[in-house]
Amino acid sequence: MRLDVVTPEGAKVRGMEVSEVVLPGIVGEMGILEGHVAMIAALGTGRMIVYPKKGDAPLRYAVSSGYCEVLGDVLRVIVETCERSDEIDEERAKQKLAEV
Repeated sequence: MRLDVVTPEGAKVRGMEVSEVVLPGIVGEMGILEGHVAMIAALGTGRMIVYPKKGDAPLRYAVSSGYCEVLGDVLRVIVETCERSDEIDEERAKQKLAEV
């Protein structure tokens, strides 16, 4: 399965071969595996865990509200923000949390 992740700032992930992706659905986490039935789902704010197809270590991202679409062998994730766990600006994240 190929993964594309897009934000208003542009593509964050394009054509990554993955075996599974865990997403923050509105009512809880959902796992998308290869061969998943076609669907569109709303996403909340939370973590996205990406399991690369070649068996590398999982990649973790923080994402905020959006949608995902599974169509054929492509999973498209369209979200407001997407940051890899090692790229998160902790000060900005704390400020956003305080605003909630």
